[in-house]
Amino acid sequence: MNPTPIGYLAIAALGLNILVGFTGQISIGHAAFFGFGAFTSAYLSTRFPIPVFFSIPLAGVVTGLTLYNGAVVAELLRSGVGSLPKGQTEAGLAIGALVGWRVRRDPA
Repeated sequence: MNPTPIGYLAIAALGLNILVGFTGQISIGHAAFFGFGAFTSAYLSTRFPIPVFFSIPLAGVVTGLTLYNGAVVAELLRSGVGSLPKGQTEAGLAIGALVGWRVRRDPA
């Protein structure tokens, strides 16, 4: 049996254990980014003449950049919605919110 799958599955399990076990948070995107990294590593090693030894760290860098870009977009959206005063549904409609949504500020 090849020990390589055991190594990277152990890394994914350790990351999930830190997130769920120690902090008590649920993980929605953990498997998505793990799968994205696995796909990127496989794509780089099959489509380009890059050895697997180098494609795994490179896939980690690509996945990290993807995560960073997603976090920037999410932060821009959160700060834009959070800056709206309570009751401004017109501003919510201007940024594309549906009529049934309510734009509100968190007390924190």
